[in-house]
Amino acid sequence: MNRDGAAAKTARLSVMLVLALIMSYVENAVGFNVGVPGVKIGFANVVVLFALYRFGVPCAFGVNICRILLSALLFGNVFSLMYSLAGGLLSFALMVGVKRTGWFGITGVSVIGAVCHNIAQLCAAAMVMGSGYVFSYAPVLIIAGTVFGAVTGAVCHILVKKIPEKF
Repeated sequence: MNRDGAAAKTARLSVMLVLALIMSYVENAVGFNVGVPGVKIGFANVVVLFALYRFGVPCAFGVNICRILLSALLFGNVFSLMYSLAGGLLSFALMVGVKRTGWFGITGVSVIGAVCHNIAQLCAAAMVMGSGYVFSYAPVLIIAGTVFGAVTGAVCHILVKKIPEKF
């Protein structure tokens, strides 16, 4: 890749990171309360999923990790960092694996990622709190992950189709 290509790719990935941070901020500022801790729409996941499909695994992983670290630094705390890292790493690994099988489209990959994100966060919360009672939230979080994962996957599917390769 020539210097112009590398610079352009870096610029596009920087835009991806900024969009993910903005979406994380909006989600934190607006809030979404259904009475169960941890239920989020996952706006920033649209960006990570788009990066996965458009730029590949290493670039999407970089956007994902940078977004998690910067979001925790800017809008969260040590616990939000821990929960986000647990969810972000497991969900990303499973999304990559499922994507490689070719069995699911973007929306299916997104749903699997969202549900796994919630399960990983429950596991992290159980370790922090030293109690398994947090798993009583699992049914609601699995349903929310399925619904919001489908929405973010559908949005990403539209974006991948509509946005040119070299935006």
